[in-house]
Amino acid sequence: MNITKLLFSIVFCLLTVTIITAQPGSLDASFGSGGKVVGSSATTSDGQNAVALQTDGKIVVAGTLGGKFAVFRFNTNGTPDTTFGTNGSVTTEFYPGFGGSANAIVIQPEGRIVAGGSTNKSGGSLLDGTDFAVARFLSNGSLDASFGSGTGRMISNIANDRVKDIAVQPDGKIVITGDALERVASQVYIGRNIFAIRYNADGTPDATFGNNGTATASYRISTACPVLNEPHNSEALALQPDGKIIVTGYVAFCDPSQPSGYRGGAAIVRFLPDGQLDNTFDSDGKVINSDILSANAVTLQSDGKIIAVGQSGNPFGNPSVPYDFGILRYTTTGALDTSFDGDGKVVTSIEAANDIPRDVLVQPNGKIVVVGESSVIITGFNITNFAIARYLTNGSLDNSFDGDGKVITDFNNNSFDSISRAVLQPDGKILAVGATKLIDASLVPNVLAMARYLGDTPAAKYDFDGDGKADIAVFRPSNGFWYQLTSQNNSFVPFKFGQSGDRIAPADYDGDGRTDVAVFRDVVFGAGSRAYFYITNSSDSSFRPEQFGATGDVPVSGDWDGDGKADLAVYRDGSLSGGQGYFFYRPSSAPGVDFRAIPWGTNGDKPVVGDFDGDGKQDAAVFRPSAGTWYILQSSNNQYVFQGLGISTDIPVPADFDGDGRTNIAVFRPSNGTWYTSPNPQTNYGAVQFGAAGDLPVPADYDGDGRADIAVFRPSNGTWYLLRTTQGFTGVQFGNNEDKPIPNAFVP
Repeated sequence: MNITKLLFSIVFCLLTVTIITAQPGSLDASFGSGGKVVGSSATTSDGQNAVALQTDGKIVVAGTLGGKFAVFRFNTNGTPDTTFGTNGSVTTEFYPGFGGSANAIVIQPEGRIVAGGSTNKSGGSLLDGTDFAVARFLSNGSLDASFGSGTGRMISNIANDRVKDIAVQPDGKIVITGDALERVASQVYIGRNIFAIRYNADGTPDATFGNNGTATASYRISTACPVLNEPHNSEALALQPDGKIIVTGYVAFCDPSQPSGYRGGAAIVRFLPDGQLDNTFDSDGKVINSDILSANAVTLQSDGKIIAVGQSGNPFGNPSVPYDFGILRYTTTGALDTSFDGDGKVVTSIEAANDIPRDVLVQPNGKIVVVGESSVIITGFNITNFAIARYLTNGSLDNSFDGDGKVITDFNNNSFDSISRAVLQPDGKILAVGATKLIDASLVPNVLAMARYLGDTPAAKYDFDGDGKADIAVFRPSNGFWYQLTSQNNSFVPFKFGQSGDRIAPADYDGDGRTDVAVFRDVVFGAGSRAYFYITNSSDSSFRPEQFGATGDVPVSGDWDGDGKADLAVYRDGSLSGGQGYFFYRPSSAPGVDFRAIPWGTNGDKPVVGDFDGDGKQDAAVFRPSAGTWYILQSSNNQYVFQGLGISTDIPVPADFDGDGRTNIAVFRPSNGTWYTSPNPQTNYGAVQFGAAGDLPVPADYDGDGRADIAVFRPSNGTWYLLRTTQGFTGVQFGNNEDKPIPNAFVP
């Protein structure tokens, strides 16, 4: 290695930053002012109700502006995105001259924004006050004329209605849930049903779902009480990979068997894809839990278990007892999961007065994040603050999160602050959105409030010990041993697994945040051939063989379906399949699906592994040596990107070198040991001389800062040369000239 060139390249081609590692739960100083954003006159609002992330990292928020249905967009640092609408916001009227509110938001794979909420209308009485309102916007903020009969808007009326949650199915159909007041004769009562409404992609009701597009579930068991006193409120929904729909909320109904004559609490309902109740879920499709007043939010774990959150307390119990964060976890059959704190239920007190959770997220490593508001009594005021709690998978508080598992954020020194919703960024950070108001009402009535917190760095590739750092490791074909030098304690770990001729295929197949030892092997049976993945799961040391692929296929394991687990996957060159290349993968989120096929590439293309659009899913991508061009099919929007970088003799080495959650395209040129990297989707690149002819490129995040480090393995002397972004240059002797370095596993 030419040391002069190396030093010159480090000085002039790399920006080396000394990073002080902050604890998860700390405010992210790169966001807004000290991690917080408070709205200005451009974002003053009655409340900010929901948040979603675009694949480019921009933040889209639903709320109100000037009493109107509004959508806002912010840059990744928290500043308004002035390319969106007017100074970063868009307001929409559904009835001319009347207001409304956007309460829920989702971004479709192709980038269109779907927001749901309510719209006021003439009359304004209890019987005729608001309607369901849904609008779809293009990425620039203009209404999408392909939705809602050319207007970009859709209105649906029961009586007094508002959308509270919204989701888009893989087929483009839109599902909503929320509140609906109904009329019976001269009475008005909150609807007796938990419900979901489904629309076609163009905004028309989906007649194949439920009853003309509406699926309902009632908990009512008696007619002894007036229906006026039996509220059923729908709060949130989640879509399962198999097409089933979960809706949660609050119910109270007459039950003469109870001392009070009533029964109620958190409601969870599961509908089949056609809108019928799923009788495999607690035998009738419905669950109620009186330990929690209302299931305000719901999400799914990668294993299909259901997590619902709401304020603890019985609606017919002692009203003087403060509410706390309440978390419920159910199995896929609707039973409380006893592996979660022993009984499936966790209650956490955040501050002295009422604590109310509003949203729940599950990190890729399985940790559970619950967000909402907590309160204390100060000088006669019930002061509320942003509140976050993080739990381990067993339900115990995660003490690595701000020291005790809990974080409280006060925006304006004893102000009224509350989180409405939150979202996980691809880099592990937690973004919460809500509202703030001063006690003296100088902020009237509320303004937008956002906070971003540091989270867990996403699991590093080739991390066998689960400490967030890639480990130095090799596979030795002559004896079938894997040798690991774990970064957590610098220990040497030998593990026999595989044989000569195997291709190494390490990845996190069980979703526990640690890389699993795995190989891909061709097996010949008579005139035919098959291929097998052999995997040892790090979570329980179990072994599993999986038949997948055929002779000549190249393993390209990764998380193709976004469930936090690597999927079995192979690339089949066009020379083996009539000229057309194919990616095949078996989605771990859909156990009944044997494989999915993506036609991509042609003869001579090299498959490259990475998440180039930052949506948490691996993309179909190839490098074409003959043209020095990359062809990428983005999973987020099914759009393709092609970019020139490299020459025919270059080795493609894609990795996330800048830590933005997206894989950068890059090549290593063996002839001169130079790395050329391009921050996707920009076309500029940086050149770094690091390595020599004969070196094998092994880019990975060896220092745990969320950015891949430039690194090579030199077989001639069994030495690793690492250029870590936080610690500079290091050389480590580990291995010999026959060894295959593990971080080179998917380098073609």
